[in-house]
Amino acid sequence: MENIHEKMDEALLEILKDLVSRSTIKKFNRDSRKIYKLLLCGVFGEIIHNGAFYRTDCYKLAYDMNEKYDYCNRVATVEMYEELLEKIDSSFYFFDLRDSNYVNEVTGFLRRFINESIAKKKRLYLYSEVENLYDFKLLYSGQYQLKSHHWIDINIYHFATPTLPEYYNYIDLINSWNDFVNKSSKFREIHFSMEKEEKRGEIKELEYSINSNSRFLIILAITFVESYLYYYFYNIKADESKNGNEKVAGFLKKSKVDDTDIIKKLIFKLHNEIAQDEEVKTLFNRYTKHNNLRNRFVHASAFIDESNQMSQLQPLLNLTQDKVCSICQDCVDFVVAIDEKLPEDERLLFWWDQYQTPNFKKMQHISTLNKNKM
Repeated sequence: MENIHEKMDEALLEILKDLVSRSTIKKFNRDSRKIYKLLLCGVFGEIIHNGAFYRTDCYKLAYDMNEKYDYCNRVATVEMYEELLEKIDSSFYFFDLRDSNYVNEVTGFLRRFINESIAKKKRLYLYSEVENLYDFKLLYSGQYQLKSHHWIDINIYHFATPTLPEYYNYIDLINSWNDFVNKSSKFREIHFSMEKEEKRGEIKELEYSINSNSRFLIILAITFVESYLYYYFYNIKADESKNGNEKVAGFLKKSKVDDTDIIKKLIFKLHNEIAQDEEVKTLFNRYTKHNNLRNRFVHASAFIDESNQMSQLQPLLNLTQDKVCSICQDCVDFVVAIDEKLPEDERLLFWWDQYQTPNFKKMQHISTLNKNKM
């Protein structure tokens, strides 16, 4: 069943689609058209900054102008245009709204964005597609090191943001960790209380849920490492200067690679000092073992493990709280250890210091909130 909010969003997009259509714009004369297009640029600015365009003055004024275009054609003046231009220029980070070609590019992209939102629910656009339409570097105040191959999430719900695969996976890991901590705390509270006997059913359900959480955390911790490595591969592959490096040129031509190959055949080949680093070597060995354990959870099998003559299901039963904590910590430490040793232009964790440093061994809640925005 379709969500009522989705229906409302689609209805608003259909209205906006009509407002930015060429047939609507053609209804206005020269002076009123310049004002109307400025308002559409303002709507685009609101989408970039807030997502929710429909509560804004620019959208409401554009809607009213479309309803009363005959009247607007009679009363529009250069003074009105100049006043609106000053207001929009001071509110957003456009490049040159006096340039009619530039304004046409902005409104053209807005039209494309709306059509693709309706037809495909598309939200991700390459920075190269929008970097000449809006000053995103000024918008983000140097927070992000944007490159042409990076993706930006432009939508009608919230502030436009660059998509960082490893960041999303990290937040998933921390949210699941906090759930694990909360359930473990509740389990101990009930288990050692006077109500233990009356709540045996609840204790058993919590135990099952904690066991599932434990396995999910291992999967998410490994996924965090993988997402970091694949995004590193994506970034280096898009860097033309790296493609000419004989050490990795052949590897960068591949479209399918695995995580350990990215470490051994890309990171270690480009940076021998990282390959020789004792901390990285230790954490890499641990990560490899943890990855094998993760595979046992993802591909649960009843076959015998020939290396120890035990069932391959055994790891599902041997997972302890201490092991979960250690694996999560190792995976995060491995990523951080690699990233901090990379050259500045190859690092990905520029967002890391904005968040609480995780210490999984404390079995405590870890905040997912940006320290700079709290």
